[in-house]
Amino acid sequence: MDFCIICGRKTDELYDNMCRDCYIKNRALIEMPREVDVIMCPVCLAYRYRGKWMRGEGGVTERVKEAIGKLLLAKSNIYAKAIKDFQLQILRGGERIPEFKSATLLVKAYVLGYTDPRVGNYSNECEVIVHLKWKYCPSCLKVKIGKEEAVVQIRAMGRKLSEREKERIANSLERLIGEMYQTDPEAVVLDYTEEEGGMDIKLPSKRVARVIATYLQREYLATVKETFKVVGRDKGREKTRETISVRLPNFTMGDIIEVNGRHFLIKDIRGGRVYALDLARGIPITLKGNDVKRASPIAYETVPAMVISENNGYVMLMRLDDYKIVELKKEDMRIAKLKEGESVDLIVTGNRLYLVKS
Repeated sequence: MDFCIICGRKTDELYDNMCRDCYIKNRALIEMPREVDVIMCPVCLAYRYRGKWMRGEGGVTERVKEAIGKLLLAKSNIYAKAIKDFQLQILRGGERIPEFKSATLLVKAYVLGYTDPRVGNYSNECEVIVHLKWKYCPSCLKVKIGKEEAVVQIRAMGRKLSEREKERIANSLERLIGEMYQTDPEAVVLDYTEEEGGMDIKLPSKRVARVIATYLQREYLATVKETFKVVGRDKGREKTRETISVRLPNFTMGDIIEVNGRHFLIKDIRGGRVYALDLARGIPITLKGNDVKRASPIAYETVPAMVISENNGYVMLMRLDDYKIVELKKEDMRIAKLKEGESVDLIVTGNRLYLVKS
């Protein structure tokens, strides 16, 4: 048996000439600073770490503890070969955290790990004074002072946006920006205006503006064009404001377009697809972006009509605007049998007539 050089106890196992108990007392897992400064943003709760702003998860207190832990570990001398657990307890000053006011906190750190795998896990505890300071991160400061970096101009080619389109786009962008804000504090709208039959969205971030433009391009078959304007200099570098022009197609829901000689009534545009009704056959169909790339809306009118009879593949109708009788061939139409006296619609495009069930 050998003797521990600290306590003199006889033991079969020594670790650096010490028994296990003396080894644990004299071999710290970690050496922490007595004091540490923590700087956090009161808006997005990001914290400054090694020259960058990091965003955590959870509530205010959870994020403060995460920031303290991250900064403590970065400024500590770590002797442990493995840290199995690391926890913080705020002993004093925690009531100031929800007020977003500078505070001095007393924090106890608990560390579990080992320096020598033969010894196994053991714990260390130490108290640290934390100087918590609140300061706007660059992204939130930019938003607070309303610094505009980009404008997304949403228009439609050859027409004005309908109120339905404006409302739909606004709702979809509200969801998109809300999701982005979870990880990007610059994902906010500085200003929104309706201009020239369209929409202008002012943003503090070129990056966010491009994400919005890409979404509209993908979702609504829009075309996108970017332009830049120099608005000043910062440390010798040009500062620019970006304008992203987003142009929706010249057709929208309720329009009729012609594709390869066939007419389609547009029911919806979403997910990069056009959902339409094939007027000649009376069936729903999905068109891809390339299918409608060169399509334009055509003039048409909808006329109420009444079924008089259906025989031998023909349908006889009476127009209810001028009471004229119209006969249509039904062989290509995938429409269920019509009843005498049933109300239908006639879509008139030039010299073509299409039957649509009301």
